[in-house]
Amino acid sequence: QGFVVHSSVHAVRKDCHVVWHNHHFDTTACSITKFGLLPLSQEAIVLLRQDVKYHPFEGSATDLNERERIAKSLGPTSKVLILLNHGPVTAGETVEEAFFYMYLVTLASTWQARALAAVGGDLSKMNIPDDELLKAASERLKFEDLGKDSSATYNEAEAAWNGIARLMESKFGAENIYC
Repeated sequence: QGFVVHSSVHAVRKDCHVVWHNHHFDTTACSITKFGLLPLSQEAIVLLRQDVKYHPFEGSATDLNERERIAKSLGPTSKVLILLNHGPVTAGETVEEAFFYMYLVTLASTWQARALAAVGGDLSKMNIPDDELLKAASERLKFEDLGKDSSATYNEAEAAWNGIARLMESKFGAENIYC
């Protein structure tokens, strides 16, 4: 399963050196809904600005022939793909970039799952921003060149990765997590 998903991106996207895929409870739950990822949180707005794509469910991703269809669903520029009824795939030039997109997908999915649970799944009870507000918010939440290593500007993806790495080192000990 992992080979089909990861190799489908690596085969066609030379700009993406890292592919990340998960089956987190909330991300998978979000992939099962007919409305997909909704613009309910800052994290979702950032992702939706990045052109999230969707791939239809074809069962367990073990058929090598599905690779071409997955690659086509992702397209030439998107770095976030939701495999319907399965889970998300993120890609990036760097580990930090692919991780950051997955981190955003996971947070956005968690907020969405909790909000939907709080209103009994009734979208009419949700505060979904209108298009004008979404456009303004996405301009403020713009992250440029997440995959580029740049000492001249702040790199959100790199900062998030380094923060999580420090958290894991402090919790488990650096000597226990690096080989």
